[in-house]
Amino acid sequence: MITIDLQPYAIVENEGFQPPRTKIFIAFLEFAVRKHHIIPAMYAKVKDKQKVCLGKAKSISFITDNWTEPCTTKAFIGMSAHWVDTRWQRKSAILNCEQSSGRHTTERIAAKFEPVKYN
Repeated sequence: MITIDLQPYAIVENEGFQPPRTKIFIAFLEFAVRKHHIIPAMYAKVKDKQKVCLGKAKSISFITDNWTEPCTTKAFIGMSAHWVDTRWQRKSAILNCEQSSGRHTTERIAAKFEPVKYN
């Protein structure tokens, strides 16, 4: 759910995920996040799949988003890719989301588009 639907970890704080409804699910998710065994493997699998999909795309549109989280006033920048596959289905992938500092200037945003070496 987190990797396929691109849901944040914080989804477990929503009312629908509170005990007693999902006690077992929450316990499993907390274990997975704390032990760091399951989430990195899922991340690697989804990342590899997205690389293949992006590699087949003829054209890709990139979108950046800058925002400040209101409760903590931490700033973030995210980047996503959007394309149409061979079956004319709209596809998208979140490529990166990280905390940022300083002003949301065009120079800082442009720096995120500089070539990145992938593992």
